[in-house]
Amino acid sequence: RSAIDDACSDFICPITQELPVDPVTAEDGHVYERQEIERWLGQRNTSPVTNLPMGNRLTQATQMRSAIEKLVKSGAISGEKADKWMERLKSEEDFKDYKKQAEDGDASAMFLVAEAYRCGRGVREDAGQARYWFERSTQHGDLAALALFGYECGVGRASSLSVCFMTEAAVRGDSWACMRLARSFDHGLQGLPKDRALA
Repeated sequence: RSAIDDACSDFICPITQELPVDPVTAEDGHVYERQEIERWLGQRNTSPVTNLPMGNRLTQATQMRSAIEKLVKSGAISGEKADKWMERLKSEEDFKDYKKQAEDGDASAMFLVAEAYRCGRGVREDAGQARYWFERSTQHGDLAALALFGYECGVGRASSLSVCFMTEAAVRGDSWACMRLARSFDHGLQGLPKDRALA
């Protein structure tokens, strides 16, 4: 068992300290979770392991992914790291299902795809894709998407578009949008006046 645990340590991403779902080999010869090493290399040009200069070329580690999957599914690797890996793999599979349903016109699935892109659940975080899918879901009548799309439009700035979408969602009965608007009036956010009566 200790030999398997030792071998498992070679599979761990040095940045996340978890088993990578989308493993890539970097120029330093180490295997990383793709999203994390891309984020790292977007901020610096050094190896996370050695701190020596390193280029940004990444190679898909398909055999590593296959080996991790076989070891986890067979129970050879178990415990918290294996459980987290299985959860992340399930999120990836769920995302693919939601994306197919969304592309077929399901507004609720569009909302779930938007949320996945927003949070990086089952797919790489992508604010542009999140906004696109929130907007599509909103166009198909999903109130939660309308409220969250409004919220996303106003993050970090006063936005009349944000207030418009949030108000529309609140008027149509979305409780989360009502709460966000009340908070905005209570604290004078989103360019709204601070007004406890309206809150």
